[in-house]
Amino acid sequence: MYIIIGKPDCIWCDKAKLFMLDKKLDYNYVDLHENIWVAAIMMKGGYKKVPLIIYQTEVVGGYTELEEYYKGKTYG
Repeated sequence: MYIIIGKPDCIWCDKAKLFMLDKKLDYNYVDLHENIWVAAIMMKGGYKKVPLIIYQTEVVGGYTELEEYYKGKTYG
């Protein structure tokens, strides 16, 4: 399961969600404006940009890193 941490009006966040839908991947979306505690955790971890994409326990990164990460995965 992927987690996408993002915010409204974020083009790259929207692209990440569309990527998940296109590839039929399960994900949860966490809106920073509705979950301010997530922003605090991100800052503690040194993450300042959205989207922040996580797969299971591994930080993937942003949208560009998601594309690269997905290419390296084998699904089936």
